[in-house]
Amino acid sequence: MQFEDFEKCVMKFVLREQTEQSILLSKQYDVATVVSREFTGCGFFTNFRVPNLVSALPNSVNIELGCLGELEGVQYGIGFVLFVRQGLISMLEGYVYNEKWPKSIGQFNLFDPRTRNPSFDEMRLIHLLIHNVRNLIIPHDLDAKIKVADMDDSGMRGLKLFPEGSVTSDGCFKKHSSACKFLDQDGVEVTASLYLDKNGKLCELAVRKSNFKKLIHIPENSNIRIIT
Repeated sequence: MQFEDFEKCVMKFVLREQTEQSILLSKQYDVATVVSREFTGCGFFTNFRVPNLVSALPNSVNIELGCLGELEGVQYGIGFVLFVRQGLISMLEGYVYNEKWPKSIGQFNLFDPRTRNPSFDEMRLIHLLIHNVRNLIIPHDLDAKIKVADMDDSGMRGLKLFPEGSVTSDGCFKKHSSACKFLDQDGVEVTASLYLDKNGKLCELAVRKSNFKKLIHIPENSNIRIIT
């Protein structure tokens, strides 16, 4: 993937929410030009210029938005901060933790740094998938500790999993653990797959609906079929 395409994916994810603020900032990004792009060795800075005719955020606010992620070849994860200055997008910073930014862009995942508690149905699905997994390392009070973050998957409700409750990343290395299939309320088949990190801890719940539309509902366990 070309770096510019990767950068567009990051910006789209950071501005994905359908709020007045994000919609206005997205309109700015659509017409903005890149003034400069600096690679520092451990990340990058991309500076934008927004045309004068484009509306700024009310009160010319200064804010920062961002996301976290995983990138092939990076062990400890990546992060991004979008700087908004005087109500206009100004700069996107990308960074890694105590290592070098990779020379090329391979596979990547983006997720919201704002974690939340899993819903009852999400936790039920996680328990169903871990039931027969060997060599799984989980805290004894998993239900009380676990936090999740929504993945960049077009609303199919995949989750980044943090079983200890804190936001950490062991990079893109992950191994498939178990999977199941079920039908969504609209009759479309869904596959949910559980992944572990290199230490055998819960890492990701990937959800793929066959028509790539949003997941509507997780059915009762009796209507879910374990496949691996």
